[in-house]
Amino acid sequence: PTGGHKKFPSGTLKGKTYLDVTLENPEHFFSVCHGKAPPKYLTEYVDWVRSNFDVDDKNKKLTQRVAKSTI
Repeated sequence: PTGGHKKFPSGTLKGKTYLDVTLENPEHFFSVCHGKAPPKYLTEYVDWVRSNFDVDDKNKKLTQRVAKSTI
């Protein structure tokens, strides 16, 4: 997805891309999105996930959206 190549600038995930972290550790998204006053880069990450994945908070599951082709 667009923007998936963006990398975390600091913390334990520094240098990893949004897409890699989301696919390898989806639980990271859920821990971050419910935190209080996260840094701007984490807010951007949460927004990116919400725009590219269907979020199931109840089951803590992320499903990547597939682009619909127009024929």
